[in-house]
Formats: sequence, C-alpha cells, structure tokens
Amino acid sequence: REYYYYGQWKEAIAEFDRYLAMRGDPFPHERIATLLMMATCQRNLGEDAFPTLCRALAEGPNFREPWIAMSEYHYTRQDWPNCYAAAVKGLSIMMENDGYPRDPYYLGATPHDLAALGAWNIGLSAEAVKHVREAARLAPDDERIRKNVEIMEQGI
Repeated sequence: REYYYYGQWKEAIAEFDRYLAMRGDPFPHERIATLLMMATCQRNLGEDAFPTLCRALAEGPNFREPWIAMSEYHYTRQDWPNCYAAAVKGLSIMMENDGYPRDPYYLGATPHDLAALGAWNIGLSAEAVKHVREAARLAPDDERIRKNVEIMEQGI
C-alpha cells in the first residue's frame, strides 16, 4: 500500500498481485480493497481497469465498494445504463458495521450522484431527482451537485 500512497503505480500493482496470489486469505474486505486500489493504479497508468473491477465484483458481489467503482468506470465512458445499474446495485447493499474500517467515500454522496447522472442520461428523470436530492443532502457544500438538483428538478 505504501507504493500506492506514494503514486508508484507499477510497483503497487506488482505487490498487489503478489498479495492476491496468496492462498487461504480469510479477509475478503482486504482483497476487495486491494483490487480497487489496483484498478486505481491501472487507471493512473492509462490501462483498462475493467478486468480488475470485474474480479472485485466476482470476489465481493455483496460489497458496495466494487459496484460503485464499476459505476464510476462506466461514468467515465458515458455508459449511462451501466453507470446507473451499478450505482443502484451498490446502493442496495448496506455497509455493515463489521469492525472493518470502511471508506466513507462509498457511504457519502458519490453513489447517489452516480445514480442520478446515470438515470438522468437514460431518461429516468424522477429517479435522477430522487438520487440527486440525496446526494445534495449528503454533500451540502458541493456546488456541482446543487446545480444538478436545479437542472434535474426543472427537467421533470
């Protein structure tokens, strides 16, 4: 993880691969977090992170984090149906208080923001408004989200 935190993407990927190859790892949270960090490294190197995100989903289909990461992946490609579907799936998964430190990013406005943008771009205006209002509630100081509330509310 130190390589990751210092932006040494190639070195981080090599160590993440080594960790993921270990057998009998009883910590699925750690494996998912590792795969998501690996996907970030790949994006920062200009590589396609889709296979790594698919692996994260395969290893942790009942975790919110990989679904939201996949939603972001589709957002960057303006693949709105998949952006929306992955965000909604992620939002349907409650993040348990299981003693594992969870990234607050996945509890905050981002999942609803992604759902709103995906819904808006596929013509689901009422769904978009519902999600953008929740994103605004969770991030009241975010000017872009506030503007999206106005735009989307005018569009329904």
